[in-house]
Order: sequence, then structure tokens, then C-alpha cells
Amino acid sequence: ASDGTSFCQSCSDSMEFCVECLSATECSKCANSYYLVETSKKCTKICPESHYIDNETSLCKLCSINNCKSCVSGLICGACLMGFALEEVLTNDKKGVLCVANCSNGLVKVSNTGLASDQCLACSKFIQNCRECSSISVCSLCNIGYLLQIRRDLTICVQACDMGHFRETANNDGKDKCVACANVIEYCAGCSSASKCLQCSDNKMIIDDGAKCVDSCPSGLYLKTAVNLDTFECRKCETFIAFCGECFSERACENCQKGYFLESGRCVDKCSPGYYSNDSSFQCLLCTNFLSNCKECASSKICLICNLGFALIE
Repeated sequence: ASDGTSFCQSCSDSMEFCVECLSATECSKCANSYYLVETSKKCTKICPESHYIDNETSLCKLCSINNCKSCVSGLICGACLMGFALEEVLTNDKKGVLCVANCSNGLVKVSNTGLASDQCLACSKFIQNCRECSSISVCSLCNIGYLLQIRRDLTICVQACDMGHFRETANNDGKDKCVACANVIEYCAGCSSASKCLQCSDNKMIIDDGAKCVDSCPSGLYLKTAVNLDTFECRKCETFIAFCGECFSERACENCQKGYFLESGRCVDKCSPGYYSNDSSFQCLLCTNFLSNCKECASSKICLICNLGFALIE
């Protein structure tokens, strides 16, 4: 007062809903159903942005979580600043939700979860047996015992590769992946490795021990069909018939390599008795096909030894 006397003034006269105060501008206790704002020392029904309600103290406390826009409690953020995502953590054995720029291993940033901010959620929530992922549809590391398998736009984890794929082993268990055979061997429909095709598509034939699929068998190879399988393979003639250059099957040579003659489906460097070597066709021809009762001959017109009971006539 002007005469120098002091008097008591009600806290609520200077600060609305304040029942106890330290001064005319600092409230220390608010009326029921109101909260004391820690930073402004005012009373409010609804905490301002960047504050949260502490029910134990009836305070609107300032959110101290880094990059958090609004808190649910001192340990739990409800909405992050732009560019950050909510991630559950354990702090001193207490569950918390922080704001992170990048999700921890095994978690993936997900939008449109019903919350104001992106969330970091477990990869396994979207892809079974996935340990790490780059998105909700692409796994990058599977649990031990599982393989990465691409199916359309998905990369999932499987225990065995799909048909038409083979297992490619990585140094890190969980990163082994299933690779499409056709990606490493053109027209290959089934394989055991990147260099071993077991079945070709589009009526192609296996060649070079599974290294390629071709339209037809080249010279020196013959077509082999696997029993009860739609599999065609070009096999080397000389694998089964020594010195054979071209063959019909593994038992019937058509043409021999240079320096050898074809005799009864096999290749020889010298014709057997009773045959002569034809230098134009490179075949061993039977003497008796041209000379009756001839045991050995030099050509189709010259007999060298007759059968028993017959004599040579010049």
C-alpha cells in the first residue's frame, strides 16, 4: 500500500486457477484438474507443446527426449521431429520410446502406422525369420538356417530354395541366398550351382557338363534323353567311344577322329582281319561285301587271302 504497509493477496487474483504461489508470477500449486506448467509456473488444463503430464506431481514437465516433438512421459516420446522415427528402447531396465534418425539393426522405419511419426518396427513383424531388412518387403539377413529368396518384389527367408534356384553360399550365415538358375545360365530351368545346369527350358539341351543350354548338339556330341525327365543333354561321343568325332548314341559312332577308321560303330587305327580301310570314307569295310569268299583284302577289288577251299585268281 502507499502508506508502506503490506497485505496478503490471493494467488488466484494474479494467476488463474492457482491455489498456492511463491509470488504474483510464480504458482506452486494449481486447483484440482489443473496442472502446473514447469517452465512458466502457470496453471493449465492441457499441457503446452513439448510438455507432458506427470500425474505424480501434477506438473506439465518439459520433454527432455532429444528430437521429440511431444512426450507421453519422461521416457516415452509420442511424436518426433521431422526426419526422426520412434524406437522402443530399454533405459535402466525401463521401457522407453526415443527418436532416432536411423533404426537399430533388426528394425525398419515404417510410415502410416496410425501414429504422428514413423516407427521403427521389427523386420520379423513383416518377414518371417528375417533378422535385418532394408524395407518391409526386402530382407537382407535371415535367421540362422534360412536363405534369402526373391519372389516377385519380395525378398523373404526360406529353408530351401524354390524350384529353378540354387543356393549361393556367403561368408555370413544368414546371408546365403537363392539365385535363379536362368540368371547365371541362360535358359536353365534347374541347376545345382552357378555352373551346373540340370534342366534347360524352351526345349534347349544341356552342354559342357551343365555349363550352357543350346538349341542343338554341335559336332562331336550326341543327344541323350534322361529317363522319366524332360531333360536333354549333349554328351561327348569320345566319352563312351574312344576317338569318335560324331555319333548317334553312346554305342554307335558315325565318324571317327582324324587318323582313325569306323568299324562296327567303334574307331580303330587299323582295320580288323576281313576288313579293309577306305581312305575316302574313313571306314573299315567288310571284304566279303565286295569279294565273295575273301578272308582278307587290300581294297574292294583286291583280295589278299581267300577262305579255306578257295584260291586267288588274278
